[in-house]
Amino acid sequence: MLSCRFLTTLANLRMVSLTDSSSFSNSEPLSASRTASERDRYVHEVEAVTFLPPHENVVKYYRAWQEDRHFYAQTELCECGSFGGCLRRAREMERLVDERDAWAMAAQVARGLAHCHRYGVTHLDVKPDNVFLTRDGTYKIGDFGVAWVAGRGWEVQDGDGGYVAPETLNLHSAFFVRKKVGSSESGDDDRGDANASVPTDRADVFSFGATLYEAACGARVPAEWRAGVPTWSDETANGANGANGAFTQKKKDDETRPRRYWDGLRFPAGRSDELRAYVSMCLRRD
Repeated sequence: MLSCRFLTTLANLRMVSLTDSSSFSNSEPLSASRTASERDRYVHEVEAVTFLPPHENVVKYYRAWQEDRHFYAQTELCECGSFGGCLRRAREMERLVDERDAWAMAAQVARGLAHCHRYGVTHLDVKPDNVFLTRDGTYKIGDFGVAWVAGRGWEVQDGDGGYVAPETLNLHSAFFVRKKVGSSESGDDDRGDANASVPTDRADVFSFGATLYEAACGARVPAEWRAGVPTWSDETANGANGANGAFTQKKKDDETRPRRYWDGLRFPAGRSDELRAYVSMCLRRD
């Protein structure tokens, strides 16, 4: 398995045009702004982080500007790039991240997300590619391009389909159905429904669990479980249903066995029960 020291060394092999003497990243353009809507999306990312006081586990944005139809953002330097990049290179070597480092990533990203939630910011796109790693081994959550801020009237946007919480997808669809119905019947903008259709912190918890699963297993959460894993009661495991009708019938001796989490997700040999339980609790349906 790969240790944190090895991960940062591996990531440093791919560093390009970054210098130790600067605390800033290169001021690369986020993208060319071909339309007003594209520019609004880049502005949205910068606006989202303005609601956040500094935190050691959140990438800091220093300034942003537009020049020659390109939108630039200058951010804190994370020398080792994204955690997703580290995982891809580990897969190329057929290696797994050491469990201690999976826990370190989990603890630090959880602190960063808790800070965001405390100030009304829901990230909505938590995934390995949006977790960044510094040379000293600090993990930071970044890329707030689809973030949602409470009380701002922003439209809910979907993150990466491999990590997005199922309730976020349902919320997005329901909002537009209601808006279409409201417009056809009354011509109003249906703001009441829009205000009722808001994401919660749990959306980030699901995506965080999917990210930790990938760190632990070296692969994404299986598609059949992206709707959320079954939930076991604290007392007995009776009647739990899996995705697509799986696990609808349990063996009699298994139905009364006490469990505090569902253990149907498959993990590599050697991963602890505590890690399996933690990931399953993040991905549970409730």
